[in-house]
Amino acid sequence: MTEERQRLVEDNIQLAHFVANRYRNLPLEFEDVRSSAYLGLAKAAVRFDDRRGTAFATFAVAVMVNEILMYARRQKKHSAVTASMDAPLVPGEDISLMDIITDEEEPYGEVELKEDISRKLGALDEVERKIFQVKLNMPGITQKELAEVAGISQSWVSRKLRDIRRKVMAG
Repeated sequence: MTEERQRLVEDNIQLAHFVANRYRNLPLEFEDVRSSAYLGLAKAAVRFDDRRGTAFATFAVAVMVNEILMYARRQKKHSAVTASMDAPLVPGEDISLMDIITDEEEPYGEVELKEDISRKLGALDEVERKIFQVKLNMPGITQKELAEVAGISQSWVSRKLRDIRRKVMAG
């Protein structure tokens, strides 16, 4: 990278922080979002052509936003797959996830597990419980279909799913 390009990056590092902060609500580690913004800033510095009549900041913001959103899409594709507690972990084997969790040797037994699940599900409001039950019984359902079943908008379903994840995953 030339000195001029390096200077563009150094002079606009705060812009990268600003853009990354706009995406704090993504279900990603903020450091990863910020790193994506930095990567976008570096790409923008390399690709910028001032003969096009666009300000560097304008161009850089578009590249950084694109980089963050691409990272988020890649992470979404690689998100965890849901598994049934009773399904065998390995095809043809007789050991399920429930067998491992409720192992006699483990201090966190079946009773504690059921109490923990009940406590976490009790923290959900009525709409969240309905969405959770439908999503659990129909894991492939889209947010749009879920919205129709629940009788609410798709954007509200998205917010409720985020709230459910936060409540259920909380310690």
